[in-house]
Amino acid sequence: MNFEKLDPFCKQKIEEFKEENKDFLENPIVKSFLMEEKNQKLLVEVICDPTEENQKLLDNEFKKFYFDIRFTSYISMVLYFNAINFEVPSRILCNVK
Repeated sequence: MNFEKLDPFCKQKIEEFKEENKDFLENPIVKSFLMEEKNQKLLVEVICDPTEENQKLLDNEFKKFYFDIRFTSYISMVLYFNAINFEVPSRILCNVK
């Protein structure tokens, strides 16, 4: 995101936020979330203009993002274990003489 269009006060708040939340911002899920420009803009809005509405918008976007990750992970695991269970009976039948 291009921070140059922001006012100096907002830039300073963003830098302070980055310093205070280094570990949080290094989290792989948070990094992935912030790769999308619209999510970066929402975070900047919350930092520079911390209204309840802005916070709710950011929270809702993160909840949607995290739900998608969890849902995809769940479906992947279901498919993986079903493939294993599907393969087991065929192994048993192939070994029968």
